[in-house]
Amino acid sequence: MPLTLQAENLTLDQWSGILLFTGFKVSIGATGDVTLGGAGSKQTGSVPGFGIAASNYTIRKVRCRNSRDVNGATKDNSAAVISLFTGAGGTGTTLVNSQTLSNLTANTAYQEVTLAASANNTVLSTTPLFLNVGTAVSGGFIDIDIYGDLIPGAL
Repeated sequence: MPLTLQAENLTLDQWSGILLFTGFKVSIGATGDVTLGGAGSKQTGSVPGFGIAASNYTIRKVRCRNSRDVNGATKDNSAAVISLFTGAGGTGTTLVNSQTLSNLTANTAYQEVTLAASANNTVLSTTPLFLNVGTAVSGGFIDIDIYGDLIPGAL
């Protein structure tokens, strides 16, 4: 029997869907696609992209937060530029166009990046998603949360 989630039971973020993915201590210290599990990361192994454990979903919000260095000390990562795609190397559907993380000046700051138009009207079945760093900040790390909606069945 399939699991059915009821909206009143979801408490993560009622206005932005459910938390689909969190990347802890994601390195933004080099340009190109982010690989989880790199030096200083909390993830183990070396995994390209962000895996979403859903077969059909939409993206509602992408939040970057906890700007710090490899040791966890607050760090100004506001010069970093990121984007998010369904394919490696900036291919596939663009979910977040290149944006500067101008709010990320300390580990208490966060920034919700603006979604591309295609993110607001596309049901995704692609996993993983690829965070691409266009402008790196040497020794910079952030956490990233991806919120969305699960879409039951095929459309």
